[in-house]
Amino acid sequence: MSPERESLSSQLVEYVRWCATHRTSPRVAEFATRLGKSRSSITTRFARESPCNVGAALRIAQIEFAKELLHDTNLPLSKVAEMTGFSSERSFYRAFIRITGEKPGCYRRHAKC
Repeated sequence: MSPERESLSSQLVEYVRWCATHRTSPRVAEFATRLGKSRSSITTRFARESPCNVGAALRIAQIEFAKELLHDTNLPLSKVAEMTGFSSERSFYRAFIRITGEKPGCYRRHAKC
């Protein structure tokens, strides 16, 4: 992975954290604006540098933040889902399994061992 791509990925994770503290859902257009770029330039950059699109990368960043919360806190799954910008606990649960291959509760139990 190129340093530039790593930087963009880390910026996505930081953006998801920012959204959690400001109680707003992550959006690609807002992420682009915060970087001083257009949505199309961010989309093009991801298409060129990543095997996934920017929307998928944003979802992965949300799950990475959720993994941190599951490991570091005892927050209920509903709160983790809310803090990471998912519209419901169910959508969080499905996305978590799709990306990690594991249920959030199982991840939490294994991560704390």
